[in-house]
Amino acid sequence: MQVSRWIKPIGILCIIFGIFGLTENFAKIILIEVIESKKINPSINIQSHDIIIAYIGIGVYFIYLVSSIFFLLKKSFSLRMIYITLIISILYIVIPLLIINKSDPSGFLFDYRLNFSNLLSPAIDIALLFGIVIISKNYYKKPDEFIESKILTPFRLKILTFIGLLCFSIPLSIFILWQYAYNMGDNQFNRVEIFKSYFPNFLQERYDTAYLSLAFCLLSIILSSLSLKLSGYLWKTLNIIILVLAILLMLLNLFQMM
Repeated sequence: MQVSRWIKPIGILCIIFGIFGLTENFAKIILIEVIESKKINPSINIQSHDIIIAYIGIGVYFIYLVSSIFFLLKKSFSLRMIYITLIISILYIVIPLLIINKSDPSGFLFDYRLNFSNLLSPAIDIALLFGIVIISKNYYKKPDEFIESKILTPFRLKILTFIGLLCFSIPLSIFILWQYAYNMGDNQFNRVEIFKSYFPNFLQERYDTAYLSLAFCLLSIILSSLSLKLSGYLWKTLNIIILVLAILLMLLNLFQMM
C-alpha cells in the first residue's frame, strides 16, 4: 500500500473530528449561557471548571482542524504540528478525567468519569498518532517515488472486504435496533429503556453505543478504502457500497451526538 494513499483519509478523518469537537464545545457554551441566564433546569450544576474546559476545547479543536488541513497540504511543518496537536488533544480529554473524575456527573453536559465514552476519543487520537508515525518516514515523498507493496495481495484484500463488511454490520445492527425500539416504545423514555436492554452494562452510558458505532464505521471505512484496489467489478462495487454507507452512518451518528 502506498503511503501517499494514507495521507488523505487520515487528514479527512482529522478534519471531521476537529469540526465535531468545535461544534460540540460551541454547543456546550451556548447551553451554559442559556441555563445560567434562564435557569431552565436548576438541577444542572455548572461549575467554573466546566466553562473553562469548554473554552479550552474550542481552542484545542480549532488547532486540530487547522493542523489537519496543513497535514493534507504537506507543508514543511505539518508533521510536527499534527504530532503536537494530537498529543494536546489526548491530554485535553485525559487530564480532566484524572483530576476531576466525578463518580456522579453534575449534569448532562459534562461527564468526567473514566468510562468507555470518554476514553474512546483519546484512543482514536492515539491510533491516528500511531498511523502518522508509521507513514512519517515517507510523508514528503512524491507518489512516483513509492515502490508498490506486495503485502496486500488480491486474496488478502478480499478478506479485508469481508472484515470491513462485518465491521459495518455492527453499527448497522445498532441503528436497526434503535429503529425497532423506537417503534416499540410509547415515549422517548420507554424507547431508550428498550434500546438499552439489548446491550451489556458497560454500554449503558449516554453515547456509548454511538461511540461504538463510530469506531466500527471508521474501521469499515479504512478497510473498504484499502480494498478498492481490487480490480473485479463485483468487489469494487461492494467496497464502494460499504464505504458510502459507512460514511453516511458515521455522519448520522455524529449529527445525533451534537
